[in-house]
Amino acid sequence: MFIFMVVLNLVILAVLIDFLASAALIPPALRGTGWEATWRAVSAAIILVAPAILLVRRVQRASVRGTAVQLSRTQFPDLYASVDDFAATLGLKRTPALYLSNGNGVLNAFAAQSGWTNNYIVLSNELFANLRHDNREGMRFILGHEIGHIGSITWRCGTSWCCATRS
Repeated sequence: MFIFMVVLNLVILAVLIDFLASAALIPPALRGTGWEATWRAVSAAIILVAPAILLVRRVQRASVRGTAVQLSRTQFPDLYASVDDFAATLGLKRTPALYLSNGNGVLNAFAAQSGWTNNYIVLSNELFANLRHDNREGMRFILGHEIGHIGSITWRCGTSWCCATRS
């Protein structure tokens, strides 16, 4: 199945490149002018770069989920109770999963998405160890902050570089 999908993707890529090479997309007023090359370059960027960005994003997400450990509800019911509470407040249909990763000395947490509906939160082990017992409110703040990313309008639109909030 994997080989079939690779071949299918190569065929689709070849069709797209052939489509770019033809003059079908170029407005008649631009054909034969200096703007024709610009039109082709912009079209190529849109058609070829966008899938590349999506592929890189998927590989990064797979890397995180492949190297992190998923925390279960039975292991940490208090964490999942907080996550459930925040998810319900924001009206999320699915509660995000929690993962613990090696932070290599960095205190960090982030929200991520795998597919269209599989949201999850990754906590670095240093952050987890420093907040788990000594500062439960701090841990709730971090979880609430990350779930806020998931519940925001920008998250659902797929743009995570700007900050807009739900009303």
